[in-house]
Amino acid sequence: MDSDMFKVELKAGVTYVFAFAPSPGDFYYLPTNKTSLQLSSDGLHELASAVGTDHAGPALEYTPTVSGTYYALVDYQNAQLFPDTRTYTYQISAAVKQPDALPANIHTPGVLFAGGSVSSQFEVVGDTDWFRFHATAGHHYAFTASPAATSMKVYGADGQLVDALYAPFEPTATGDYFVAVGGNVAGDYTLQSVLVEDDYSANDSSVGHLTPGGQLQGRLNYTGDRDCFHLAVQAGQTYALVLTGDPADRNEMRFELTDERNYAVANSIPTPETSSTQVLTFTAASSGIYSITVGSLYPGTVVGTGAYTLKASAPLREDHGDSPASATALTLDSAAHGVINSVSDHDVFKLSMVAGESYDVAIGSQFGYSGINHLRVTDQYGIDTGKLDFLSGDLYNDHHAFTPATTGDYYLDVSGESGMDYQLKASLLADDYHANAATTGKLAAGGSATGTLEHAGDHDWLALDMKAGLTYHVTLRSAPGTDLFHGYGTLSLDVVDAQGANLAHNGYISTPAQAELSYVAARSGTYYVDVGAGFMTTGSYVVQVDTSDDSRARDDYSNTPAGASRLAIYTGIEGTLGYPGDIDQFKVTLQAGYSYQFDLQSKAYDGLNPHYHYTVALYDGAGVRLQASSDSLGYRAAADGDYYVAVSADTAAEDATGGYTLKSAPLYSPWAVDPSPNAAPLGLSDVITLDFEGKVKVADFHGIQLTDAAGHAIALDASGPAAASTHLALRPLSHLAPGTTYTLDIAPSAIGNLAGTTMITSLHRSFTTVGAVGAGTDGNDVLLGKANGVAIHGGAGTDMTVFGGNAANYHIARTDGHAEVKLADGSGGTDLLDGVERLQFDDKTIALDIDGVGGKAYRLYQAAFNRAPDESGLGYWISNMDKGLSLQQTAGYFIGSEEFAQRYGANLSDADFVTQLYNNVLHRAPDAGGYAYWMHDLQIGVARANVLANFSESAENQAALVHIIGNGFSYLPYSA
Repeated sequence: MDSDMFKVELKAGVTYVFAFAPSPGDFYYLPTNKTSLQLSSDGLHELASAVGTDHAGPALEYTPTVSGTYYALVDYQNAQLFPDTRTYTYQISAAVKQPDALPANIHTPGVLFAGGSVSSQFEVVGDTDWFRFHATAGHHYAFTASPAATSMKVYGADGQLVDALYAPFEPTATGDYFVAVGGNVAGDYTLQSVLVEDDYSANDSSVGHLTPGGQLQGRLNYTGDRDCFHLAVQAGQTYALVLTGDPADRNEMRFELTDERNYAVANSIPTPETSSTQVLTFTAASSGIYSITVGSLYPGTVVGTGAYTLKASAPLREDHGDSPASATALTLDSAAHGVINSVSDHDVFKLSMVAGESYDVAIGSQFGYSGINHLRVTDQYGIDTGKLDFLSGDLYNDHHAFTPATTGDYYLDVSGESGMDYQLKASLLADDYHANAATTGKLAAGGSATGTLEHAGDHDWLALDMKAGLTYHVTLRSAPGTDLFHGYGTLSLDVVDAQGANLAHNGYISTPAQAELSYVAARSGTYYVDVGAGFMTTGSYVVQVDTSDDSRARDDYSNTPAGASRLAIYTGIEGTLGYPGDIDQFKVTLQAGYSYQFDLQSKAYDGLNPHYHYTVALYDGAGVRLQASSDSLGYRAAADGDYYVAVSADTAAEDATGGYTLKSAPLYSPWAVDPSPNAAPLGLSDVITLDFEGKVKVADFHGIQLTDAAGHAIALDASGPAAASTHLALRPLSHLAPGTTYTLDIAPSAIGNLAGTTMITSLHRSFTTVGAVGAGTDGNDVLLGKANGVAIHGGAGTDMTVFGGNAANYHIARTDGHAEVKLADGSGGTDLLDGVERLQFDDKTIALDIDGVGGKAYRLYQAAFNRAPDESGLGYWISNMDKGLSLQQTAGYFIGSEEFAQRYGANLSDADFVTQLYNNVLHRAPDAGGYAYWMHDLQIGVARANVLANFSESAENQAALVHIIGNGFSYLPYSA
């Protein structure tokens, strides 16, 4: 693909034609059907466009309303498997169009009757003619031109675009419209209007009315046809939708579900195993009229061989509880059946397990969608203890071997694709050694032990007494008559402590040469060698342990290219920087023209020392350093061959050591993850977030533009998205308006991956902000302030009133339990606010709840750090406390911070702690009575965080700060 841009000066009210054509006598014939022409005023937002045909290049007509500089973009797209490396030459022209008989506006004399035709002429290349026609709501109109036109659109009586005519026109209202037809070849043409038969419209003009428990038949009457149905639902009720099509349509139909606000709820996903029937189960989040739209799976697909049937069930009943409190008891060796009624449905089962024993949990589905489903295991305290992702399909079971650390009740939570049915079964597995400290397996230095991995996922622990400073070399081998390394799966070899914390790990063993592990005990004591079985890996084994006291024996990987271990793409390696100055090198083979990513992460246990910096670097075969990073690097290979990846510490400090994981993978062009169909409206102070499949960074911030519904640009904070991440956060520099639709446009060149490759296509996202309410409710409301003398009642919840303009334009005062807001210049009136906790202006947010969360957070900052809070930090803690974090919990975080230790000192005695609180919070020496009171609290077990919170909320501290925050204070709202 290639694009060229040209700048042109245009005058308002003058009509221009732009045309693109191959250069005469060009050696290669330019495929004009792969070319396009776009016109914009900023190089980004399209004002007009045209595409080429088989016989001529694109051309367009445009009349600007504003004089100034415009940009014409010529684009060549070659959607072929192999790139087109030929060079083409072309001509582009711009000219003032002379008035013709049929202008491109609502004043045209041209008329087209439904079902009729009209002939006219394109006077010049790029000419566009408008024709008035009358359309009736619920009817469908198709338009054809001969010779074929390059553009055809429908406009309303006001001249605004109504339909781009990707399918027949379906008017929602009866009235006059205009069809615009454009051509890239001058000459005569005939335009025809055809009435198209259609049973249901794609909009609200002639929908089908489906009732719970009922069904309707329909048919896709033409390519691109979409049929819409309405269904009245009740909030909290679950419904099943069943679409049955003609088998001759090869299961290429689908349907989409939207709620009463037209927000996407879910859609069906046809797959081979669903035959010609698709099932979607959903739980209505609100009461109202939901819309179901039936169409083809792929654009342009010819479907509609026969009729289809769409059914809606009556409200369904839940088969299993959705929480531990309502969990269904699961009996060993007895299968339980269930159905996931919606993507938000969870079925929870309770299973009693004994510590150290191994259980096989099997789950599978006979019918459903081939999406990824989830089985999550938690203990009685709600802590995750295991997770299994599985595919639904024809009698396909996934097994998960699970060994609990403690005896008790565990909960198996099943969730996944809507309509997925499943079978769940748990069984006790035979096991020679338990995977906990109660194991009977034992090892001794210089000796060996035998055992058996009875099933996939089995882990055997063998106790080993170690001496501090010695290096223990653990070797895993197949027992006589057993082939553990048969190539069908992997093994793992670990050293763990009595609690199961991983101290050394080798998790990708597939050959005997890889089945080794070394570990240096920091302290003498009992450790455990953990032998683990991966998928399809079972059999008997022998574990051998030897020792040495050579520190260099701790080196698991060579520090030179000559001895570098092989690193394959799509794999990961776990290693250890075992001594000061250790460098681990790996050899990797790269292909020219392809991009790759290498990620360095510290291990969760015995990981890299967080007080130092570490580097992952890439070198070519000659030792030239190509790229380096502290965590992830990307590189586009310039030549085929072997390259070298090195992991090292940036210092030779004695304790700059630890374990790490190094992963390698191909690197593709950035691709944004589709947003959730159930995403809530954006908050007025929220950042705009996009998730990508891999790590990305902003390559050109000028290519990112946010606009409101009127097309006005909203400035974004360019300093925010600097680091590479899979999560791109864009912060508007001013607060967003309530109930407003915004559009985010990102040019392909704006976002790049770690190797510098940018997006293939532009990214376009629209979202709506949370709307304002007319009166306060029990929830968290947004209200509109007018500064015209109105009374605004917020009610319960955390409510915000929005005022236009900057905060400096207003006078704010709190008195007698309410707030007064008026314009600083004295115009207008004074708004009286009660039950309103926050104010929002264009440039800042003000907290009025000095007796609530806002004031408590401010006072705690002042108490803990003896300073006024920074606005961003204050916003972070207000956000957390708004969500339920208590003042005492927040105080605990403050006490654990580095700033608190610097202010108060480390390892404080209770006496010093209380004295420091008096000095820093109340700014005086402690009085005898107060000192004795707080010392007594600490001595009977009251947490220091609670004492700090009590000092913060004391009447003395509140009185000291009321003159600072009495009329509210500003903070920066936090948004993740």
